[in-house]
Order: sequence, then structure tokens, then C-alpha cells
Amino acid sequence: MAEPLRLDHLDFDTDAGLGARARIGLVALATDYTIEHELNRVFAHVPGVALYVSRIGMDNEVTRETLAAMEGRLAASSDLILPGADLDAVLFGCSSATAILGADRVAVQVHKVKPGVAVSQPISAASAALRSIGARQISVLTPYTEAVNAEVAASLTGEGFEIAAFGSFDEPDDPTVASISPEAIAVAARQVVAAAPCEALFISCTSLRALDLVAPLEEELGIVVTASNHALAWHALCLAGLTPEIAGLGRLYASAPA
Repeated sequence: MAEPLRLDHLDFDTDAGLGARARIGLVALATDYTIEHELNRVFAHVPGVALYVSRIGMDNEVTRETLAAMEGRLAASSDLILPGADLDAVLFGCSSATAILGADRVAVQVHKVKPGVAVSQPISAASAALRSIGARQISVLTPYTEAVNAEVAASLTGEGFEIAAFGSFDEPDDPTVASISPEAIAVAARQVVAAAPCEALFISCTSLRALDLVAPLEEELGIVVTASNHALAWHALCLAGLTPEIAGLGRLYASAPA
């Protein structure tokens, strides 16, 4: 059988590749079914933005202990995202763990392997988002148990927000949280907002499928609505120097950040 004709050292050129405008790194929980899907749906509206994902070990049961244990794994997981490449931001995809560890400790772990990169997570992202639209009195909906809810509430009040009402599904199993229907989330959101006057609603947890609920709930309830993945994608675009103006994603994406 004749040997194939070999064509070696063919000429080529290069371009900026994927993520020519922004490369966003994400450390997602091993147990999270939702965050990549929702962030990619947002970034698909912004040409030249690419998401690169690593996973971090996490138990299915969400407790203060399992969340805090991720601190020691965060640097190694961050290091797996495009080693040696420049990133515009690294995101840690966990609202409740950030509430327990604090934004500064999250950034310290990421900066061990990605020095100087902008770092965000849902607590800082939601806080920046709510401030950008002038909301101070907020209500909160989470899936967490009481001990974790206390940490989330403390983080948000520490950011300067007043919490009018706080509702929870009280569900510790992360895969179950990812299976909570959007319809059930919407019903709970209405109940929380109806409990006390507020300027905005924050739906906390990257596993909750809330992205498609934001704009309809805003129209129905007459207040600003954001959620962990919704705010995190917005903040990532801001950190990358892009203007996150995207139709259909609610008030937060309707104008440039303040």
C-alpha cells in the first residue's frame, strides 16, 4: 500500500482566538447543574466573550462546614483555568460559600495562582448590581438552611443593604435545589415580596434556575430583580470593561453600570 503524500510545515496565521474581547474564568461547584448554562446564555449575547470553567470539590449537602471546606481547594481549581493565559476575570460560583468565607478570602485564594486578576462571586456581584440601580431595601430568596441563611443575611447587611423580608426553601441538597422548578421559584418570589415593601429582590444561589424569571418578575412585581447567576454575569462583563446592555434580561442589563 502506497504511503500517503505528507505535507508538513504548512503555512498558517493566527488571530485573537475565542474570547477576543474577554476571557472569563469560572470555578463552579462540582455539584452545580445550572451556573455554566446560565452564564453562557448571557455571554452568547456579547460577541467575543468566552467562558472557561473549572470545577471545585463540594459535597451535595450544603452546610456551613461543607461550604467553608472549599477555601483550601479554591486555588488549585483556579489554577486549572487556562494556565499561563491572561484572564479578564475569575468568578467563584458560590453565593453561600462567599458569605461564609468573605469576598476577601476568596480573592486571596484565587490570587495565589492568578495574581492581579479581577475576582468576583455572587455576593459582591449582586451588591454591585443593586447599588448600580440605587436599591437599598431588599428582600432575599434562597434555598438554604437556617445557619447558611444567617451568613448570607449578614453579608448583605454588611454591604449596606436593609433586608425587608427573607424567604427560603430550606433545602440542603444541592442537586435537589437545581431541580426546583422555575414556577416554584416564581411563586416563592411573589410571597417574599408581598411580605414587606422593598425596592429589589435578590434570588441567591447559583443552582437555582432564575435567569428567565428576572424580567417577567420585574414587570409583574414592579421592583428590581436579580439573581446569583444574573448578577455574576453582569459583573463579569463590567470587570472586563464591557457594557452589559442586553435586551430581555431586566433592568440591570438595560443601561450601563453606574
